[in-house]
Amino acid sequence: MFFYSIIIVFTLTFIQIPNKNPEIIYFNVGNADSFLIKSPSNDYFMIDTAKSGYKGTSTAAKNIIIKYMRDKGIKNLYALILSHFDDDHAGGTIDILKNINVKKMYSSDVVEDTNISESIQNYIKENSINEEIVTDIKKIYDKDEFQITIIKPKGNFIKSENQKSLIVHINNNGQNFLFMGDGDINSYNGLQEKYKQNIKVIKSGHHGAKNTVNKEMADNLQKNGGYIPGVRPGEDTVKYVNSVLYRITFVGSLALTILAALPIIFGMVAPDLPSTVSIGGTGLLIVVGVALETYKQVEGSLAMTSYRKGRRNRWI
Repeated sequence: MFFYSIIIVFTLTFIQIPNKNPEIIYFNVGNADSFLIKSPSNDYFMIDTAKSGYKGTSTAAKNIIIKYMRDKGIKNLYALILSHFDDDHAGGTIDILKNINVKKMYSSDVVEDTNISESIQNYIKENSINEEIVTDIKKIYDKDEFQITIIKPKGNFIKSENQKSLIVHINNNGQNFLFMGDGDINSYNGLQEKYKQNIKVIKSGHHGAKNTVNKEMADNLQKNGGYIPGVRPGEDTVKYVNSVLYRITFVGSLALTILAALPIIFGMVAPDLPSTVSIGGTGLLIVVGVALETYKQVEGSLAMTSYRKGRRNRWI
């Protein structure tokens, strides 16, 4: 009897019980965007694909996202949605298309004149990818009280490529989620009112840059219980977000100023340096960029290693 009990328990540990809860998975891919959405019916959707690798190194999609999906047994995407063709949103698209079975791809009609945009368009044509260009409002999924709608923002004040990013609206049984791509407050203001109601989560545009959050957005979050811990909802939330963004922008600008001034400073401090020894701002930026990218790749690999160890320990 004991022997049969052990067999039953051992067998049950490998049986996956269907998870009917919707999920939103955010991938930690640095200063880039990528989200994996699971519907109650276990259909998967991806919004953006993070950025390409630095100087030919592997993309974040290959190092983190695809490894995660394989480990979870996710082989298919019901839809891949590209908000726009900036590298930090679309850099891993080709790797996703190569390694994951994508039923359909949705993208913007704003095609940027960049290498990554051209590479994606060429790959789509050469491999006959099922792509649809979204130019208005497109509901792509409606099942089990879970809807996904892609919105092309429109309005007189929407002019830049970032403002024209596709916006993804998710409705889960009356609770709404808004993914702004790189859109700003003008993109938000261009939405129909029904897409602004009962918002539980807003993924702010352009990684939270200036003019991506306004009082109306903060008030909508307040009405639906959304808040930043320790900050009063409403106007205080707007001021807090703007102050954080200002500090981030200021520090970044200061760092770039120091890098640009270093060659001049070194020239004044050590004027007798040989001509073969030069310290340039461009060289320093490249060194810093390579160091940061190496750090992110090592961090991603360590995270995946820790994740796999955690999964193995669950069966011990």
